[in-house]
Amino acid sequence: MYSLSVRKKRESIIKKNIQGRSYLKKICCSYIILSIFVIANALPPVIRVGAIFTEDERESSIESAFKYAIYRINKEKSLLPNTQLVYDIEYVPRDDSFRTTKKVCSQLEAGVQAIFGPTDALLASHVQSICEAYDIPHIEGRIDLEYNSKEFSINLYPSHTLLTLAYRDIMAYLNWTKVAIIYEEDYGGVFVVLLCGLALAVVVAIFEFCWNSRKNLNTENQSLCSEMAEELRFAMHCHGSKSKHRPRKRNCLNCSSVPTYVPSNVSTSSVGVYYNYFN
Repeated sequence: MYSLSVRKKRESIIKKNIQGRSYLKKICCSYIILSIFVIANALPPVIRVGAIFTEDERESSIESAFKYAIYRINKEKSLLPNTQLVYDIEYVPRDDSFRTTKKVCSQLEAGVQAIFGPTDALLASHVQSICEAYDIPHIEGRIDLEYNSKEFSINLYPSHTLLTLAYRDIMAYLNWTKVAIIYEEDYGGVFVVLLCGLALAVVVAIFEFCWNSRKNLNTENQSLCSEMAEELRFAMHCHGSKSKHRPRKRNCLNCSSVPTYVPSNVSTSSVGVYYNYFN
C-alpha cells in the first residue's frame, strides 16, 4: 500500500511538470509570434539597400541579379507586407579604395540599411570594415578564401571547398581523364608567386655556380673571374652557333581530346563529340 501511494504521488508530480512545461512552451510561442508581428509592423515603409559595383560591372549579370532580387522581394507581399525595398547603386573604379570609401559614406548619409558588394577583394575589405564600424549588414557575392568569421557580413558565393568537391564529383561522373582550366581574369597573386619563385631560382643558381667555381679553384688553381669568363665565352659560342636544333615531329596516336571547363557557373554544354565544359 505504501509503495502504491508513493507511485501515485510521483505520477501526479510528473503530470504537473509536463503541464507546466507545455504551458511555458505555449507562452514562448505566442511571445515569438507577437514579436515577429510587432517587428514586421515596426519596419519603415521604405528601406534603402545600397550596392557598390565596379565600372566594368555596369549592366552586368551580377547587377541584374541584384535588381531582380529587389523586384522579387517587393513582389512577394507576404515577406514585407508594408515595406518596399529601394536600391541605391554606385559605380567605382576597380582598386580605388578612397573613392569607394567616399561612395559608401555618402550612401550611409542617404540612409541605406544594408550594402551589397563589391566583388573586388580589396574594395570589399574596406566596405566590410565600414559596415562593421556602423553595425550595418554587408552582403557579398565573391570568392573569399579567408576563414575568419565576420560579424556583420554574409557571403552568398559558395565555399571553394564545396565547389571543389562538386567539380570532382562531376568529373568522376563524366569520366574525365584530363582537365584544362581557363580563367576569366588574371590573378595577380599567382604571378607574384611565380616571379618570386623565378627570382629565388636565379639566386640559387648564382650561388651554386659560385660554389662550384670556388670548389674547382682548389683543384685547378684557376681564378673565379677566369672561370666565369670561360663560361661566358662558352655560352656566347653556343648562342652564336648557326646550327639550330630542329625538334622532331611526333604523331601521338594515343592522345585523346582534353575536356575543358571554366569554373564560373555550373551549367554544362557539349561541344562536338569529345569536349565538355562549364560555362
